[in-house]
Amino acid sequence: MSTTTLAMQRNIMANERTFSAWLRTGLALIVAAIALPRIIHFVYWAWTLKLIGLIFIAIATTVFIVAYWRYEAESKKLMCAGAVMTPAWLIKVLTILLMATSVISVALLLHE
Repeated sequence: MSTTTLAMQRNIMANERTFSAWLRTGLALIVAAIALPRIIHFVYWAWTLKLIGLIFIAIATTVFIVAYWRYEAESKKLMCAGAVMTPAWLIKVLTILLMATSVISVALLLHE
């Protein structure tokens, strides 16, 4: 393998690692939003915890959108250089599923 090919593979993997790190951050925010009202019971106003949870979920949704946007931007640059990337439809489906998870988590949060 040439040095250029190895460098291209490193860039592809770095792009995928960055994408997965963004997704992990969004998922952690959703978990925190759902768990917060269930763990902390001593707060006088329970609605404050739900509000904080909704803010976390909104931030998580934004994180998913930014992750997709950044991944696509870097992928286009790499594809122009001749790299073979993960299929774009797979990344879109994953992002849409995670955004649907955000909507479901709002329902879980407000259910109580």
